[in-house]
Amino acid sequence: MILEKIHDSLIFLYDPSLTLPLQEYLLPYLTRHSNAQAIFHPSQREALFISESDDQVDLGLYINQHLLQTLENQPFSLQHLDAYACAIEGVSHFLYVVDRGNLGKQCSQLELELQAEVDKFILLCLFSFETWGQVPPKMFRYLFHDFHFSPLLKKEERERYETAHYFGRKFCKHLCDETIYPFKPSAFLEKTSTFWKLNLQEKICSLM
Repeated sequence: MILEKIHDSLIFLYDPSLTLPLQEYLLPYLTRHSNAQAIFHPSQREALFISESDDQVDLGLYINQHLLQTLENQPFSLQHLDAYACAIEGVSHFLYVVDRGNLGKQCSQLELELQAEVDKFILLCLFSFETWGQVPPKMFRYLFHDFHFSPLLKKEERERYETAHYFGRKFCKHLCDETIYPFKPSAFLEKTSTFWKLNLQEKICSLM
C-alpha cells in the first residue's frame, strides 16, 4: 500500500523506533469533528484531525480515496507527482505530530507545513532514485516553482504556506547542491534527519 510505503520511508529516515499502525488512524471520509482541530490541505484531499482531552491526544488522517486508488494502480511517474505530494504531506503531518507529542513538545501549523515541504521533496527524490536511478532536474522546479497557491486560502493561511514554501525551498536547494547532484546517501540522510529534529526556530535560523 502506498501510504505504508510513505510511512515506512519517513520512519526509516527519521526514527526507526517511531512505529505506529497507520491503518488504525485512517479515516474513510472527510468529516468535520466539532471537538477536533483540523489541518486541511487546500484541495481538501487530505486532512489531519487532532483532538485533545486531559492527557490524551487522538489523531485521524484522511486522504482522498480516489487519489489513493490512482497511486495504487499506477507506477511512480512525473504525471502523478501532485497526488504523491498530497499523500506524503498527510503522512508527514501525522508522524510529526506523533513525534513531537512523544517528546512532550507542541508544534505550530507553520512547523508542520515546513517539514511537509521538505518531506515531499525528499521522498519524491528517493522514489525517483528507486525508479530511474536519478532525480529528474524538473523535480525541484515542479515542487518549488511550477505551482500556484489556492485562491481560496485566507490571508493568514496563504502567508503560512508562503513562509513554509520559502524555507522549504531553501533547505531543498541546499540538499540538491550538497547531496543529490551527485547523490551522496550518507550526507543526504544526515542532513534530512538533523533538520527533522530541529524545532521551528532552529529550522528557520539554520536557513538564514
